[in-house]
Amino acid sequence: MERKIALVTGASGGIGQAIGLQLARNGHDVAFHYKTGRQRAEASVRKAEELGVRAIAVGGDVSRKDAEESLFREVDAALGLLSVLVNNAGIAIPAPKLEDITDELWDQILAVNLKSHFYCTREAVPRMRQAGEYL
Repeated sequence: MERKIALVTGASGGIGQAIGLQLARNGHDVAFHYKTGRQRAEASVRKAEELGVRAIAVGGDVSRKDAEESLFREVDAALGLLSVLVNNAGIAIPAPKLEDITDELWDQILAVNLKSHFYCTREAVPRMRQAGEYL
């Protein structure tokens, strides 16, 4: 049976890291995405490999539409066609009050928490269809 391949965005720590490691425990090869936590993502890769699966750390800013294409090409080349996508990347509002949220901050929040999920899903679906995981 062919092993399933998963990409988890925002997987350098916390919930994303836990999801990626659980997927590895379940036998999935895993791409741990990070924006700034490269060392933590690489530590997760080592833990996943100890579980007997293939794993990679892939960096990039998923809030930028052009970054998704290269991110997914890297996963394709290293692991193969995607079976599972976990859109976990997200940011919280650091401003204490609504009136402190600037237009630039709001745009950043929307780009990471909303647009990136759409962009990643749009890249993932054709791959998942080809892998027979999404109809």
